Amino acid sequence: MFRLLILVTIFFFVSSISVVFGQVDSIITYHQNGQIESIIPLYNGVREGEAKFFNQDGMLIEEVNYLNGRVEGLVKIYSDLGFLKEMFSIEEGKREGPTSLFDSVGIYFGDKDFLSGRLVIKLDEPIIDEKEKVYAESDTPPVTESKVVKKNTSTTKQNTTATLPAENYEDNLEDDPAYFISVEVTPEPVGGFESIQKRVYYPELAKKNKIQGIVKIRAYIDRYGDVEKTEIVEGIGYGCDEAAEITVYYTKFTPGLIKGKPVKVQLIVPIEFKPD
Repeated sequence: MFRLLILVTIFFFVSSISVVFGQVDSIITYHQNGQIESIIPLYNGVREGEAKFFNQDGMLIEEVNYLNGRVEGLVKIYSDLGFLKEMFSIEEGKREGPTSLFDSVGIYFGDKDFLSGRLVIKLDEPIIDEKEKVYAESDTPPVTESKVVKKNTSTTKQNTTATLPAENYEDNLEDDPAYFISVEVTPEPVGGFESIQKRVYYPELAKKNKIQGIVKIRAYIDRYGDVEKTEIVEGIGYGCDEAAEITVYYTKFTPGLIKGKPVKVQLIVPIEFKPD
C-alpha cells in the first residue's frame, strides 16, 4: 500500500511538470543506409529549438533554430567536409542582418548584409540583387538552397544550354529558357571586370603557399543581369576556387542581348589570384 501511494504520488508529480512545462520530444529521421538524417526538437508537438541535419556519411551539414514551428534565428550551413560555409539569421521568415561567408577550409572571409530578405546595396559596390528567400512555416529548410554553391555542382532550377537560335525564334527570345553561349552583346559586370577582381578574396591558405593562377567560373546570367548559378570550370585549389565562385555569384551584370532583346547567357569569367 505504501509503495502504491509512492507510485501514485510520482505519477501526479510528473504529470504536473508536463502540464506546467510542456512535453519535450524530438523527431529523428534516418537515411536509407541507417545514418541519422535529422534531429528536430519538439515542444508540445511543435518544432522548437535547434535542429541538426546530417549527410549520409553522418557529417553535420546544417543547423537551424525553430520557434513555434518555423525557422527563426541562427542558421549554420556546413560543407561535406564539416567546415562552416555560411552563417546567417532568419527573422520573421526572411534573412536578416549579416551573412558570414567562409572558404573551403572554414576560414572566414567576409559578410553580406541582408534587410528583409534582400541583399543590401552599398553605394561603393556594384549593384547586387539577391533573390528573396523565405522559409515556409514548419518546412525543413532545403540544404541545396545554400548560396555558396559547391564545386562542380549547381543549385538553381535551370540547366539548359544552347547556341544562337535560328531566325524564326527571334520573336520568342525573351521567353526562351535556354542559356545562350553566343550573343550579340555579351554581359559585363556593372563597374567592369576590374570590379570583380577588386572584390575577390585571396584565401590565407593560398597566400601562405604562394599559390597563383587563374580560376575560371561559368556564370549563368538571367535576362536581368542576375547570376542564377555558377560552376567551377578550372581551379587552382587552396580555397581560391570557392572564393572566385562566390565573388562571381554576388556580381550584377548588364544583360546579354540578341536582336536588342535581353536573353539568358552563360559566360566564362576568369579570376586571377597572385601574391601582392
